[in-house]
Amino acid sequence: MSQNDTLHAVLRVFALYGFRKTSMGDLAHAMGISRQALYNRFSSKEGVFGWATKTLIEQSAAETLAMLEDDGLDIPDRLMAAYDIWAGQHVETLRASPHAAEILTMVHGEAAELSEQAERYINAKVAKLFAGQSAGISDARAVDMAHTLYWASKGLLHTAKDHAAYRDGLARVISALVPA
Repeated sequence: MSQNDTLHAVLRVFALYGFRKTSMGDLAHAMGISRQALYNRFSSKEGVFGWATKTLIEQSAAETLAMLEDDGLDIPDRLMAAYDIWAGQHVETLRASPHAAEILTMVHGEAAELSEQAERYINAKVAKLFAGQSAGISDARAVDMAHTLYWASKGLLHTAKDHAAYRDGLARVISALVPA
């Protein structure tokens, strides 16, 4: 099983059972390894959760930043793809899990710091895109636009009924922010 497959298997188990009810046996089974092998790699369920959240954040941030730098796409398409990677891809998982709120509140420590750092980098990159798209957009206005897009994306992540609704809402926000 690849690291990416392992990551998604672990995330599915936490989404299905929630953090408190997930057992090391559930995680070992999902990863296709023995409980002893799991304990040798991670000393606790908290360790597995920390690894999974940190890895997901690192992967998503790297892919998001790469998409924002893709000169082969126009700015609205870059923004749509980047925010879909950062947040949109998680809408279905959050909607399907009765434990989404519990799982989101469990993200703390190194993973939370990493997420906050990634969000700062993403917002700075988006502000730079906005400022570079038109000589009429000041740096301060570009920062405000990036901040607006970020919070719209975050709100849609928590309120959209499905991935399509997330994408539709985000497309509306992008079209309002990016002149045609």
